[in-house]
Amino acid sequence: MNHLCIGYLSPQYAESLREFGLPRLLPLSGGWVLQRNIPGSVEFDAMGCYPLFSCRDWNHLAEDLTELENEVVCLSVVPEPFDDFREDVLRKAFPDKLVVLKQRFVVDLTKTPETFVSKHHQYYARKALRVITVEVVTPIRLEFDYWNLVPGTVLNLSIFVMSHEGVCVFNTGPVDEKVWHGKPFPGGLFRSVVHIPGNFLNEGSYRVSVMAVIDMSRGLFKRDDVICFDIKDFGPRTGWFGKFPGVVRPKLTWETHFLGDSMNGVGHIEDGAEYNEKPCFS
Repeated sequence: MNHLCIGYLSPQYAESLREFGLPRLLPLSGGWVLQRNIPGSVEFDAMGCYPLFSCRDWNHLAEDLTELENEVVCLSVVPEPFDDFREDVLRKAFPDKLVVLKQRFVVDLTKTPETFVSKHHQYYARKALRVITVEVVTPIRLEFDYWNLVPGTVLNLSIFVMSHEGVCVFNTGPVDEKVWHGKPFPGGLFRSVVHIPGNFLNEGSYRVSVMAVIDMSRGLFKRDDVICFDIKDFGPRTGWFGKFPGVVRPKLTWETHFLGDSMNGVGHIEDGAEYNEKPCFS
């Protein structure tokens, strides 16, 4: 029978992690591990593919590991919590040590957040929205949590920051993100973070829209106004005390150099004299 190998079961995904170890297929269970040299030794150990280990058939994992035990000193994995396995199957495969790493909670996405976020947390979230002020100099960190429900999808977010007047200030995506950009996503929960430096946005109100993109080229859907915030300028001022024009006000590096006390065709100005020559720029 041919099996569709996607996400953590994909050989391409295992190959993308070759820098951490030699990808090895467990033939009976269909999982992948990375075999690594132990520094200062001729022995090897192995780990599951980062961040979660998955099998096509967990019932045959113990047989695969029995064949592997003469080649590696130890193997450590973190099982994919959404895979179909039982605790007794894991204990058979890992008789030496099996520990609970963390508890995971599954949210029914057909329900609204108000049904599963506690009233206590909702209260403090509303209170925070009333008192938080973002200053011009403050760096901004935007976090987006989202579910990939189709394993093997090449997925990324595209962020649009809009001014109060509806002008697109900028659009950004994770083109320089090193870990996941351009790679197939396994099914599960992801978090993407974008950093906006301080001294970049001008005073004003801003709205953030987010688009889900597949295959780095096709928009899947777009949600407008997922985040709204105000930028205020409370910093010390000298000279100009009004609002700076424009939607951005980056703090750029300036240099001024003295180039001499006179130029050809431009004479010195005597005290009390009227200067009528046009300015000269180069």
